[in-house]
Parts: sequence; C-alpha cells; structure tokens
Amino acid sequence: MNGHSRGRCWIHLQDCCKGGPSRGKVLRIVNRETEAVAQLEQISRYHMPFGMFGPKRYPPKGVPIYDLPAEYLAWFALNGFPEGRLGELLRVVYQTKADGCDGVFDAIRRKTGGRYKLRQPRKRAWKFE
Repeated sequence: MNGHSRGRCWIHLQDCCKGGPSRGKVLRIVNRETEAVAQLEQISRYHMPFGMFGPKRYPPKGVPIYDLPAEYLAWFALNGFPEGRLGELLRVVYQTKADGCDGVFDAIRRKTGGRYKLRQPRKRAWKFE
C-alpha cells in the first residue's frame, strides 16, 4: 500500500520478518519535508575542503558549498562529483542552482551574514603627481 497524505508523508511497506513478504509488514512513515530540512542543515555546515575554493585560498574552512559558483559545480557534473556525502550534497546544490532555485539558500546566508565574498579585495594604490 503505497500512497501519500497531502503530499507530505509517504507510507512505505517494509518486510520485517524472516518469513517473507506475506508475513508481518511494518508501515514506516517518512516525512519528506523533514528530510529536506535535514539535508539543508547539512549543506549549511559543509565547506569546500579542496580545490580552488578550499581552505588554502579561502581560510580557515574554505567556501561554503551553497555559495560555490554554478560553473564550478557544472564542472563537477561533467567530470564526476567526489565520492561520499560531500559528493551527494554538491550534486543537490548543483541541481538546485541549475533549476534556478538559488533562493533556497537565502535563509542560510542571512544566518551567516550574507553571501560569501569570492573576490579578494583589491589593493588600491593612489598615485598623485
């Protein structure tokens, strides 16, 4: 019995007995909104650990992955995302930005003080004659 209630909760059947599918089934309710919020929380905590937006160029942690340029994420989409949880979150951020939904990250940016500054401040030299 798969279905949904108002688009929020999905009910999945899961076999829990060794006797096979005909024996006891457990209904498990998974709230998709809660999963999305948890994923956004993880995205807000991750920073780019390597590469041109890593801690070497942007100390101390690197650039937050939600502020990475879309072109950089597109490069990963073409050449392959990293393995593990970082790769999964980068894929989500890329898909969100590719769909034009970058505003999803605005609440996170407000909490952290705005968009991460990717450009280094230029040194100004004044020349008077």
